[in-house]
Amino acid sequence: MRSKQRWLGQLAAHLERRKRYPRLAQARRREGTVRVRFLVLPDGNETAVELVDPSGVSELDAEVLDLLHRASPVPKPPADVNPFFTVPVSVTISR
Repeated sequence: MRSKQRWLGQLAAHLERRKRYPRLAQARRREGTVRVRFLVLPDGNETAVELVDPSGVSELDAEVLDLLHRASPVPKPPADVNPFFTVPVSVTISR
């Protein structure tokens, strides 16, 4: 369980470092959370990426999909972790 929690933290940090705020969404002051599902292969590459719950802001939805492609490979998952995930990715204006 600890290895899963540690890896999830590494995955979240890895994605956060690569996240970009789309200029058009920023200019329009759009924010949102996108729920995305993906499979992490043993080598850390992601596949089967799909939006589960879009934000309703097309620029943010596209950024999250681009983020997952840009961030691949991610840290390799522990062998005992189910590699199929659904996670929320928030794109917000820094305050």
